[in-house]
Amino acid sequence: MVYTQHLLLGLIAEDRDPQGFLGSGITIDKARGAVWSIWDEANSDSNLSKQQKESGLRSGYEAGLRSCRPVL
Repeated sequence: MVYTQHLLLGLIAEDRDPQGFLGSGITIDKARGAVWSIWDEANSDSNLSKQQKESGLRSGYEAGLRSCRPVL
């Protein structure tokens, strides 16, 4: 399972900007879009329950993505 700290460490490790990932131009909207696209690929419609399809939510994680706030 991947937790938020793994994502943070990955961003820091992969970015070569002297300011780290904060200087890379990453925004919450860009991050959400990337996560949603990865999530969509991993959870195709064939894997969704009828209730999930009708509600428009693919998982509890998607609802959480909508409410993410950066912590400084």
